[in-house]
Order: sequence, then C-alpha cells, then structure tokens
Amino acid sequence: MAYAVINDGMRIKQTCYWDSIHARHGLFAMSGNAGAWRLLVPDCQRGFLPEMATAHHVEIETGLWHDRPVATIWFDDLTRTPFRLLLDQHMFDRTLRPSTCRQPLLVYSRDGLQQEHMIHRIY
Repeated sequence: MAYAVINDGMRIKQTCYWDSIHARHGLFAMSGNAGAWRLLVPDCQRGFLPEMATAHHVEIETGLWHDRPVATIWFDDLTRTPFRLLLDQHMFDRTLRPSTCRQPLLVYSRDGLQQEHMIHRIY
C-alpha cells in the first residue's frame, strides 16, 4: 500500500491515506489490525456512507474479476438490493482469510470514525 496507518488497537489513530494517490482517484482501502477491519472512504465517495449505515451486518466475498483478486463487501440491510463495494485485494493491507468469526468493521472518512459494523463471515 502507498499509505501508512498508525493504530490504537482496533482504531486508527492517524493515516496519510486521505492525501494519497489512491484516495484522490476515489479508491476505497481496507486496513486490518487487532482483529478488526477498517474501511477507508475517500473524500469523493463519502456520499455512499448513508447506504452503508443501513447494514444489519457485513459479509466479505473473495473471488476473481478479470483474473484479478477482488473482494466484494456486502452491507446487508435485509433487502433484495444491499449496498456492495468491489475492491481489488491490492487495496487491502492484510491478507483476507476465510472466517466465520465475527469481526468489527470500522468505517472511516477524513473526519474520523463514521460507522461500526460487524462482519459475520469472510468467504
């Protein structure tokens, strides 16, 4: 990754992601630490925060898209059309591993922590 994160356990204390080339191009990023995942929302994508906020839980599905490793983050709001994000796995600073253990997903914007969700599984 082209940015640094200073952690405070599960929380992000500081990051230079917001001014990175990835953020300027509107790319979401995922950072993991202390058993939690943190979704970094670039400034130009903050309009999606209300869509994420309705989730009852989150699931992450890994796979390939055009022969590239990707992860789909499903914000399940118990409707037929949940909000989802497709991220290239190169935008993760840790390797995703299948899991049915519940893990926190903290959603951050430049303004700090915006939302807290629970990931029910990674598959």
